[in-house]
Amino acid sequence: MPSNQSIIEQAIDTTIQDRVRKPVTASGVSVVHWLARAGLYIAPWWSPARDKDLRRFWKKSDHLAGAIYSYQAKMTAIPSQVIPRDPSIREHVKEAQVETERIQATAQFGEGWESYFSKWVEDFLCQDAGAYTELIGAGPVDGPLIGRPISFAHLDSNRCQRTGNAEFPVLYTDDEGKQWKVHFVGSLIGLIALVRALVAQLLDFLGQPVAVIGD
Repeated sequence: MPSNQSIIEQAIDTTIQDRVRKPVTASGVSVVHWLARAGLYIAPWWSPARDKDLRRFWKKSDHLAGAIYSYQAKMTAIPSQVIPRDPSIREHVKEAQVETERIQATAQFGEGWESYFSKWVEDFLCQDAGAYTELIGAGPVDGPLIGRPISFAHLDSNRCQRTGNAEFPVLYTDDEGKQWKVHFVGSLIGLIALVRALVAQLLDFLGQPVAVIGD
């Protein structure tokens, strides 16, 4: 069985997200600050520009930012684990424990489940396009996975463009401007804005109010 470190390295080599293969520089911070100082004009629904405007908007609002960060903290604090297929079988329980530990250690290129889920929740709450997850594994980049996924990572919703194509529902644009066709079989998990209303109702029923930006 491969080690967690080898899984992380393989995921970094395989992902379509080229930014994880680049060193982090201070220039990215200055860009974020520049965007935060931009105007609050929000493009009309539905357009890719609108999601970029929404991302700037909520980060400039202390009340919204506080609500979003609080909700991220609440959601990432929920314990996560793989449930054994048959809890009465010892081997199933052991396998579920191993997979839980592997997910916690290797998700989001080694940053862990909390980092991945925090990013996912942010997009889910704040972007009309919803939230996306890349399933990483063997197989062609523009085709279905071969075998089981080795890992998974959050896909920035601002870089995802829905196509209306059943086979390739999303185009992902990397830092170099290159577009990648994302195959629907095994390569992508996406939740769009239409689902959020149902989730909001469920969480409200459970006593966990949710703030959704853009609706």
